[in-house]
Amino acid sequence: MLTAPFEAWEPPEAPFDAVVAFNSLHWIDPQLRYSKPYELLRPGAAIVVGGCLWARPADAERFWVEVQADYRAVGYEGEPPPPPEQIGPRHLPAEARAFFGEVASLRYPFHVVYSAEDYLAILATQSGTRALGEARRTAFLARVRDRLESLGWPRLTATFVAVLTVGRRTGTGAA
Repeated sequence: MLTAPFEAWEPPEAPFDAVVAFNSLHWIDPQLRYSKPYELLRPGAAIVVGGCLWARPADAERFWVEVQADYRAVGYEGEPPPPPEQIGPRHLPAEARAFFGEVASLRYPFHVVYSAEDYLAILATQSGTRALGEARRTAFLARVRDRLESLGWPRLTATFVAVLTVGRRTGTGAA
């Protein structure tokens, strides 16, 4: 097994038929985000970028509406999730177009049912929660735990929209 940042990784051989990134491309150095996959791929090969975005339908359970107060109380970055119908497909950004032509951009709404305990455990692992720092993270998770307890530890139906964008290596590679 190999563990290395994508930016520093040197493959034993290339070119590849595909580069796939799920919920991770935004962490890659912007200067290498598309140029390095371009260099790793044979002409006509694919870059596949996927992600999963939280959504909040109009008929969301009470918890999903009320928990927003807990986010605000600790200064959690961002806005409440939009309704699933407002989350469209994600397209390759302008900086990718020198390297890749978009082939497909799709979206897939879906639901997952969590126990309150499982949701709290997952929430603790999310990058936004971890970015709060120890004190704010602890306060945030305690607030959410208290809210779940006050609601009787309900089962929670989370709404998501998975997005998938596929590009083909067709560009010149000149950024």
